[in-house]
Amino acid sequence: MEEISKSYYGCMGQEYIKNGSQIDTSIKINCYSPALLEDFDFYLYNNKICVNQIGGELQIKFNKKISNKLLNDVKKHKGERFVIGYISKILPKVNQEILKQRYENGHFLIRSFSIMDIYKIIITRHRSGEEIVLNWPVSIDNFPPSKKLAKEKNEIFIKDLIDAGNLYFNGNYDDCIRKVITSIENSFRFYNLKGKRKSLFFRNNKFNNIIKNNINGKDIGQKVIASNLIFIYKIRCKIVHDKFRIKYNNGWICKKGIGTLFYLYQFLDRNNKQILDYIHSLQTQFLMLDMFCQGTNLEDVEKLENSGDKEKENIINTPEEIDKFMFSGLEISRDEQLRILRK
Repeated sequence: MEEISKSYYGCMGQEYIKNGSQIDTSIKINCYSPALLEDFDFYLYNNKICVNQIGGELQIKFNKKISNKLLNDVKKHKGERFVIGYISKILPKVNQEILKQRYENGHFLIRSFSIMDIYKIIITRHRSGEEIVLNWPVSIDNFPPSKKLAKEKNEIFIKDLIDAGNLYFNGNYDDCIRKVITSIENSFRFYNLKGKRKSLFFRNNKFNNIIKNNINGKDIGQKVIASNLIFIYKIRCKIVHDKFRIKYNNGWICKKGIGTLFYLYQFLDRNNKQILDYIHSLQTQFLMLDMFCQGTNLEDVEKLENSGDKEKENIINTPEEIDKFMFSGLEISRDEQLRILRK
Protein backbone atom coordinates (compact mmCIF):
# COMPACT_ATOMS: atom_id res chain seq x y z
CA MET A 1 0.00 0.00 0.00
CA GLU A 2 2.88 2.36 0.77
CA GLU A 3 4.39 1.79 -2.69
CA ILE A 4 1.00 2.28 -4.33
CA SER A 5 0.47 5.57 -2.50
CA LYS A 6 3.94 6.82 -3.48
CA SER A 7 3.22 6.09 -7.11
CA TYR A 8 -0.27 7.58 -6.92
CA TYR A 9 0.76 10.77 -5.16
CA GLY A 10 3.85 11.09 -7.33
CA CYS A 11 1.63 12.32 -10.15
CA MET A 12 -0.10 14.88 -7.90
CA GLY A 13 1.12 18.32 -6.92
CA GLN A 14 3.35 18.66 -9.97
CA GLU A 15 1.79 22.02 -10.81
CA TYR A 16 3.20 23.40 -7.54
CA ILE A 17 6.70 22.11 -8.25
CA LYS A 18 7.13 23.01 -11.91
CA ASN A 19 5.20 26.26 -12.12
CA GLY A 20 5.38 29.53 -10.20
CA SER A 21 7.82 31.09 -7.76
CA GLN A 22 8.61 29.91 -4.24
CA ILE A 23 7.57 32.35 -1.50
CA ASP A 24 9.15 32.71 1.96
CA THR A 25 6.49 31.97 4.56
CA SER A 26 6.07 30.91 8.16
CA ILE A 27 3.61 28.21 9.22
CA LYS A 28 2.07 28.49 12.68
CA ILE A 29 0.12 25.62 14.23
CA ASN A 30 -2.04 25.94 17.34
CA CYS A 31 -3.13 23.10 19.63
CA TYR A 32 -4.74 23.04 23.05
CA SER A 33 -2.51 21.54 25.75
CA PRO A 34 -4.00 20.61 29.15
CA ALA A 35 -0.48 20.69 30.63
CA LEU A 36 1.90 23.65 30.75
CA LEU A 37 4.94 22.75 28.65
CA GLU A 38 8.40 24.24 28.69
CA ASP A 39 9.35 26.03 25.46
CA PHE A 40 11.76 24.18 23.16
CA ASP A 41 13.17 24.28 19.67
CA PHE A 42 15.13 21.95 17.40
CA TYR A 43 16.44 21.67 13.87
CA LEU A 44 14.90 19.16 11.48
CA TYR A 45 15.35 18.85 7.71
CA ASN A 46 17.55 21.99 7.76
CA ASN A 47 14.76 23.98 9.38
CA LYS A 48 14.33 25.41 12.88
CA ILE A 49 11.12 24.32 14.62
CA CYS A 50 10.05 26.51 17.58
CA VAL A 51 7.48 25.32 20.13
CA ASN A 52 6.13 27.57 22.87
CA GLN A 53 3.03 27.81 25.01
CA ILE A 54 0.83 30.80 25.80
CA GLY A 55 -1.78 29.90 28.40
CA GLY A 56 -3.44 26.69 27.23
CA GLU A 57 -2.36 27.24 23.63
CA LEU A 58 0.63 25.36 22.27
CA GLN A 59 2.19 27.03 19.22
CA ILE A 60 4.48 25.29 16.72
CA LYS A 61 6.17 27.55 14.19
CA PHE A 62 8.62 27.05 11.32
CA ASN A 63 9.62 28.81 8.12
CA LYS A 64 8.95 27.27 4.72
CA LYS A 65 9.33 28.17 1.07
CA ILE A 66 5.96 27.46 -0.53
CA SER A 67 4.78 27.67 -4.11
CA ASN A 68 2.95 30.95 -4.76
CA LYS A 69 0.40 28.99 -6.78
CA LEU A 70 -0.22 26.69 -3.81
CA LEU A 71 -0.71 29.70 -1.50
CA ASN A 72 -3.26 31.18 -3.88
CA ASP A 73 -5.06 27.85 -4.08
CA VAL A 74 -5.05 27.43 -0.29
CA LYS A 75 -6.84 30.78 0.02
CA LYS A 76 -9.63 29.13 -2.01
CA HIS A 77 -9.37 26.04 0.25
CA LYS A 78 -7.76 23.96 -2.50
CA GLY A 79 -4.57 21.91 -2.16
CA GLU A 80 -4.54 22.07 1.66
CA ARG A 81 -3.33 18.46 1.87
CA PHE A 82 0.06 19.67 0.61
CA VAL A 83 0.41 21.99 3.63
CA ILE A 84 -0.65 19.10 5.88
CA GLY A 85 2.18 17.11 4.25
CA TYR A 86 4.74 19.62 5.58
CA ILE A 87 3.24 19.54 9.08
CA SER A 88 2.87 15.76 9.38
CA LYS A 89 6.58 15.37 8.64
CA ILE A 90 7.71 17.44 11.66
CA LEU A 91 4.97 16.41 14.13
CA PRO A 92 6.56 13.08 15.21
CA LYS A 93 9.71 14.92 16.39
CA VAL A 94 7.57 17.49 18.21
CA ASN A 95 5.74 14.63 19.96
CA GLN A 96 9.03 12.97 20.92
CA GLU A 97 10.18 16.17 22.65
CA ILE A 98 6.80 16.61 24.35
CA LEU A 99 6.77 13.03 25.67
CA LYS A 100 10.31 13.55 26.97
CA GLN A 101 8.93 16.36 29.16
CA ARG A 102 6.16 14.04 30.42
CA TYR A 103 8.72 11.71 31.97
CA GLU A 104 11.34 14.30 32.95
CA ASN A 105 8.68 16.34 34.79
CA GLY A 106 6.52 13.43 35.96
CA HIS A 107 3.42 15.20 34.59
CA PHE A 108 0.32 13.06 34.03
CA LEU A 109 -1.43 15.50 31.67
CA ILE A 110 1.34 15.93 29.11
CA ARG A 111 0.19 14.25 25.92
CA SER A 112 1.19 13.87 22.28
CA PHE A 113 -0.74 15.44 19.41
CA SER A 114 -2.09 14.18 16.11
CA ILE A 115 -2.69 16.23 12.99
CA MET A 116 -6.38 16.14 13.97
CA ASP A 117 -5.67 17.88 17.32
CA ILE A 118 -4.59 21.06 15.55
CA TYR A 119 -7.34 23.68 15.73
CA LYS A 120 -5.69 26.43 13.68
CA ILE A 121 -3.10 26.57 10.90
CA ILE A 122 -1.92 29.98 9.67
CA ILE A 123 0.51 30.61 6.80
CA THR A 124 2.09 34.08 6.76
CA ARG A 125 3.80 35.57 3.70
CA HIS A 126 7.04 37.15 4.91
CA ARG A 127 7.12 40.04 2.45
CA SER A 128 3.52 41.24 2.66
CA GLY A 129 2.52 39.91 6.07
CA GLU A 130 -0.63 38.41 4.58
CA GLU A 131 -2.10 35.62 6.71
CA ILE A 132 -3.82 32.63 5.14
CA VAL A 133 -5.92 30.48 7.48
CA LEU A 134 -6.47 26.88 6.43
CA ASN A 135 -9.89 25.28 6.58
CA TRP A 136 -8.85 23.19 9.57
CA PRO A 137 -9.63 21.21 11.67
CA VAL A 138 -12.04 18.79 10.07
CA SER A 139 -14.07 16.09 11.78
CA ILE A 140 -14.14 12.59 10.32
CA ASP A 141 -17.46 10.78 10.34
CA ASN A 142 -17.90 7.11 11.23
CA PHE A 143 -16.83 4.61 8.60
CA PRO A 144 -20.19 2.94 7.76
CA PRO A 145 -18.93 -0.66 7.21
CA SER A 146 -17.07 -0.60 10.54
CA LYS A 147 -19.94 1.02 12.43
CA LYS A 148 -22.38 -1.58 11.11
CA LEU A 149 -20.28 -4.48 12.45
CA ALA A 150 -18.66 -2.96 15.55
CA LYS A 151 -21.22 -3.82 18.24
CA GLU A 152 -21.62 -7.42 17.13
CA LYS A 153 -17.97 -8.24 16.35
CA ASN A 154 -15.98 -6.09 18.78
CA GLU A 155 -13.94 -8.72 20.64
CA ILE A 156 -11.33 -7.55 23.16
CA PHE A 157 -8.37 -8.15 20.83
CA ILE A 158 -10.07 -6.01 18.15
CA LYS A 159 -10.59 -3.26 20.71
CA ASP A 160 -6.85 -3.47 21.39
CA LEU A 161 -6.20 -3.21 17.65
CA ILE A 162 -8.34 -0.06 17.45
CA ASP A 163 -6.47 1.35 20.47
CA ALA A 164 -3.16 0.63 18.73
CA GLY A 165 -4.34 2.55 15.67
CA ASN A 166 -5.45 5.45 17.86
CA LEU A 167 -2.02 5.59 19.54
CA TYR A 168 -0.30 5.52 16.14
CA PHE A 169 -2.33 8.46 14.87
CA ASN A 170 -1.54 10.35 18.09
CA GLY A 171 2.20 9.80 17.64
CA ASN A 172 2.61 7.64 20.76
CA TYR A 173 4.69 4.92 19.12
CA ASP A 174 5.94 3.10 22.23
CA ASP A 175 2.45 2.54 23.63
CA CYS A 176 1.23 1.62 20.14
CA ILE A 177 3.72 -1.28 19.96
CA ARG A 178 2.74 -2.43 23.45
CA LYS A 179 -0.94 -2.40 22.50
CA VAL A 180 -0.18 -4.33 19.29
CA ILE A 181 1.29 -7.14 21.40
CA THR A 182 -1.61 -6.98 23.88
CA SER A 183 -3.98 -7.43 20.93
CA ILE A 184 -2.04 -10.46 19.68
CA GLU A 185 -1.92 -12.08 23.12
CA ASN A 186 -5.67 -11.64 23.54
CA SER A 187 -6.20 -13.16 20.07
CA PHE A 188 -4.30 -16.25 21.27
CA ARG A 189 -7.01 -16.74 23.91
CA PHE A 190 -9.87 -16.02 21.49
CA TYR A 191 -8.62 -18.57 18.93
CA ASN A 192 -7.28 -20.94 21.62
CA LEU A 193 -3.77 -21.01 20.13
CA LYS A 194 -1.15 -23.09 21.91
CA GLY A 195 2.58 -23.65 21.55
CA LYS A 196 4.42 -26.94 21.30
CA ARG A 197 4.83 -28.54 24.71
CA LYS A 198 8.24 -30.00 23.90
CA SER A 199 9.81 -27.04 22.15
CA LEU A 200 13.34 -26.77 23.53
CA PHE A 201 14.22 -23.64 21.55
CA PHE A 202 11.07 -21.72 22.53
CA ARG A 203 10.39 -23.24 25.96
CA ASN A 204 11.26 -19.93 27.71
CA ASN A 205 9.34 -17.83 25.19
CA LYS A 206 5.65 -18.65 25.12
CA PHE A 207 4.82 -15.92 22.58
CA ASN A 208 7.30 -17.09 19.95
CA ASN A 209 6.38 -20.71 20.59
CA ILE A 210 2.72 -20.01 19.79
CA ILE A 211 3.63 -18.05 16.67
CA LYS A 212 5.92 -20.76 15.34
CA ASN A 213 3.37 -23.48 16.05
CA ASN A 214 0.39 -21.74 14.45
CA ILE A 215 1.54 -19.13 11.93
CA ASN A 216 4.88 -20.07 10.43
CA GLY A 217 3.82 -21.78 7.16
CA LYS A 218 5.51 -22.19 3.81
CA ASP A 219 3.84 -19.37 1.88
CA ILE A 220 5.29 -15.85 1.90
CA GLY A 221 2.32 -14.37 3.75
CA GLN A 222 2.66 -16.59 6.81
CA LYS A 223 6.46 -16.24 6.83
CA VAL A 224 6.25 -12.43 6.81
CA ILE A 225 3.53 -12.37 9.48
CA ALA A 226 5.49 -14.72 11.77
CA SER A 227 8.80 -12.87 11.26
CA ASN A 228 7.18 -9.47 11.87
CA LEU A 229 5.37 -10.60 15.01
CA ILE A 230 8.51 -12.08 16.56
CA PHE A 231 10.45 -8.88 15.89
CA ILE A 232 7.65 -6.62 17.19
CA TYR A 233 7.48 -8.72 20.35
CA LYS A 234 11.23 -8.23 20.74
CA ILE A 235 10.75 -4.45 20.45
CA ARG A 236 7.90 -4.53 22.95
CA CYS A 237 10.08 -6.37 25.48
CA LYS A 238 12.86 -3.82 25.02
CA ILE A 239 10.37 -0.98 25.57
CA VAL A 240 8.97 -2.59 28.72
CA HIS A 241 12.19 -3.91 30.26
CA ASP A 242 15.18 -2.07 28.72
CA LYS A 243 14.02 1.58 28.60
CA PHE A 244 14.02 1.39 24.80
CA ARG A 245 12.16 4.16 22.92
CA ILE A 246 11.14 4.29 19.26
CA LYS A 247 12.63 7.31 17.51
CA TYR A 248 10.36 9.92 15.96
CA ASN A 249 11.39 8.97 12.40
CA ASN A 250 10.68 5.26 12.94
CA GLY A 251 6.93 5.52 13.43
CA TRP A 252 6.50 3.40 10.29
CA ILE A 253 7.22 0.33 12.47
CA CYS A 254 3.84 0.90 14.13
CA LYS A 255 2.10 1.05 10.76
CA LYS A 256 3.75 -2.21 9.73
CA GLY A 257 2.83 -3.73 13.09
CA ILE A 258 -0.83 -2.77 12.71
CA GLY A 259 -0.79 -3.94 9.09
CA THR A 260 0.58 -7.29 10.25
CA LEU A 261 -2.32 -7.61 12.70
CA PHE A 262 -4.86 -7.12 9.92
CA TYR A 263 -3.34 -9.96 7.90
CA LEU A 264 -2.84 -12.15 10.99
CA TYR A 265 -6.51 -11.91 11.96
CA GLN A 266 -7.65 -12.52 8.39
CA PHE A 267 -5.50 -15.67 8.39
CA LEU A 268 -6.75 -16.88 11.79
CA ASP A 269 -10.40 -16.23 10.91
CA ARG A 270 -10.34 -17.60 7.35
CA ASN A 271 -12.31 -20.75 8.19
CA ASN A 272 -15.08 -19.66 10.57
CA LYS A 273 -15.34 -16.05 9.32
CA GLN A 274 -16.54 -14.76 12.68
CA ILE A 275 -14.98 -11.33 12.29
CA LEU A 276 -13.47 -11.34 8.80
CA ASP A 277 -15.69 -8.60 7.36
CA TYR A 278 -15.05 -6.37 10.36
CA ILE A 279 -11.28 -6.78 10.02
CA HIS A 280 -11.48 -5.90 6.31
CA SER A 281 -13.49 -2.76 7.10
CA LEU A 282 -11.05 -1.65 9.82
CA GLN A 283 -8.11 -2.21 7.48
CA THR A 284 -9.70 -0.07 4.76
CA GLN A 285 -10.57 2.65 7.26
CA PHE A 286 -7.03 2.68 8.73
CA LEU A 287 -5.38 3.05 5.31
CA MET A 288 -7.73 5.86 4.31
CA LEU A 289 -7.15 7.74 7.56
CA ASP A 290 -3.40 7.29 7.32
CA MET A 291 -3.30 8.77 3.81
CA PHE A 292 -5.51 11.66 4.95
CA CYS A 293 -3.49 12.45 8.09
CA GLN A 294 -0.13 12.24 6.31
CA GLY A 295 -1.19 14.63 3.56
CA THR A 296 1.11 14.88 0.53
CA ASN A 297 4.60 16.27 1.00
CA LEU A 298 5.69 18.18 -2.09
CA GLU A 299 9.37 17.68 -1.26
CA ASP A 300 8.86 13.93 -1.45
CA VAL A 301 6.97 14.32 -4.73
CA GLU A 302 9.82 16.44 -6.12
CA LYS A 303 12.42 13.85 -5.10
CA LEU A 304 10.37 11.19 -6.86
CA GLU A 305 10.17 13.38 -9.96
CA ASN A 306 13.91 14.14 -9.97
CA SER A 307 15.02 10.59 -9.29
CA GLY A 308 14.26 9.57 -12.86
CA ASP A 309 13.10 6.25 -11.46
CA LYS A 310 9.88 5.83 -13.38
CA GLU A 311 7.57 3.09 -12.27
CA LYS A 312 7.83 0.01 -14.42
CA GLU A 313 4.61 -1.65 -15.43
CA ASN A 314 4.15 -4.78 -13.38
CA ILE A 315 1.72 -7.34 -14.71
CA ILE A 316 0.51 -9.71 -11.99
CA ASN A 317 -0.63 -13.03 -13.39
CA THR A 318 -0.87 -15.41 -10.43
CA PRO A 319 -2.03 -15.43 -6.80
CA GLU A 320 1.59 -16.06 -5.80
CA GLU A 321 2.66 -12.83 -7.52
CA ILE A 322 -0.12 -10.95 -5.71
CA ASP A 323 1.16 -12.29 -2.37
CA LYS A 324 4.73 -11.35 -3.22
CA PHE A 325 3.68 -7.82 -4.16
CA MET A 326 1.62 -7.32 -0.97
CA PHE A 327 3.86 -8.95 1.60
CA SER A 328 7.23 -7.65 0.35
CA GLY A 329 6.03 -4.17 1.35
CA LEU A 330 4.72 -5.37 4.72
CA GLU A 331 7.86 -7.30 5.69
CA ILE A 332 10.13 -5.73 8.32
CA SER A 333 13.43 -6.39 6.55
CA ARG A 334 16.74 -7.09 8.25
CA ASP A 335 17.95 -3.57 7.40
CA GLU A 336 14.78 -2.07 8.87
CA GLN A 337 15.18 -4.14 12.04
CA LEU A 338 18.71 -2.80 12.46
CA ARG A 339 17.47 0.74 11.86
CA ILE A 340 14.86 0.37 14.62
CA LEU A 341 17.35 -1.08 17.11
CA ARG A 342 20.04 1.52 16.40
CA LYS A 343 20.47 3.89 19.35
